[in-house]
Amino acid sequence: MDKLQADKLTEIKEVLAAITPGEWVFDEDNETIMADVPQHPGRSESVFGFDPEIYVRDEDIHFIAHAPEYITYLLQLVETQAQALEEAHTAMLDALSVMEMEGRDFNLMPQCTIQEAAKKLEALTQV
Repeated sequence: MDKLQADKLTEIKEVLAAITPGEWVFDEDNETIMADVPQHPGRSESVFGFDPEIYVRDEDIHFIAHAPEYITYLLQLVETQAQALEEAHTAMLDALSVMEMEGRDFNLMPQCTIQEAAKKLEALTQV
């Protein structure tokens, strides 16, 4: 992951950390997305209100209400996959180094060598 990508992930985490905490739920009676207040069990606060004069699709309300949960999940997934790619790349480079020291043949199959695979993994870690 390059610095620009890491900076964007940091920005997303900071914005996510600053929003109203707690699970967001749509309160149909009040046309409002509410969040539980963790410090005061049983108490909720308004996160986002909808103008009853303006039509908002149920799917859009659902997305907005679940956005913090979805973003948290996706951030964790990105970080897990980035770590896995980095570990695979390191393992590939280690294997390549050992094979070079042992003077082994690098051909895994006619179209691909370990060196080419290592380059592809390196490119993926930069995405």
